[in-house]
Amino acid sequence: MGDGDRSRLERRGDYGHLESGCLDGKSEGECKATPAICPKGGVGLCGCDGKTYLNTCEAHAAGTNVADAEHPCPADTQCGGIAGIPCPSGYKCWITATYPDASGGCVAEGFCNTVEDCKSLTPTVKCWGGWQCVSRQCQYTCGHTNPVCYVGGCNNEICSPVNDAVSSCVAKPWYGCLEHTQCGNFSADGECGEKPTTAYVDCMATFGQVVCDDDGHPTKTYLVKAVNQCKLVKFSCAPGKTPFFDACGCGCE
Repeated sequence: MGDGDRSRLERRGDYGHLESGCLDGKSEGECKATPAICPKGGVGLCGCDGKTYLNTCEAHAAGTNVADAEHPCPADTQCGGIAGIPCPSGYKCWITATYPDASGGCVAEGFCNTVEDCKSLTPTVKCWGGWQCVSRQCQYTCGHTNPVCYVGGCNNEICSPVNDAVSSCVAKPWYGCLEHTQCGNFSADGECGEKPTTAYVDCMATFGQVVCDDDGHPTKTYLVKAVNQCKLVKFSCAPGKTPFFDACGCGCE
């Protein structure tokens, strides 16, 4: 049974699977269920049905094997030119020539030669980070790559990547405590925010505001950050340390 003759298999949602190559009259495949969910992304490969897929899973989901795992199908690669031939969804037209109306080939949207080819893409994760071109595929990595965080708002109460951020201009008594903090991308995901200090935590306490952050009180180490859970756990502190219980939880200091 060839890849083009799958009527009986398709009725069951199966396909004739081969580890490599295409089914023909001489080869025997293994009946496998077509995948229901496939990962996104890939550099493009050619299926045995003559169609281009982003990855192997998508080819199998369509009920076909992979003829060429390194390149899109030749019939799908032509794009651009005088006719302005578009690429299928999930692909972009890769044109290396510089003359007008040049034609190119369809490659996956995440395909790259340099990191500059990735900067027009939208990350699927929400964090500060940056693009990298790894094995000719764009990869976005979260990290401390946002270079600048700005102080904004009517009372300098906002720390964000937006310069001249606007606030509601409603002053709160504890805003003055913010002078004891530093604005920057200090969090694990690289987002902008204030870095607490002991002076900031103490200042906030005078206004009845609790800052639940170990960095705010370097001498404190929270073992549990839930007041109701502190009543249920037993813990002991190292020599020279004493237990504490506050509005944030409990631990040793």
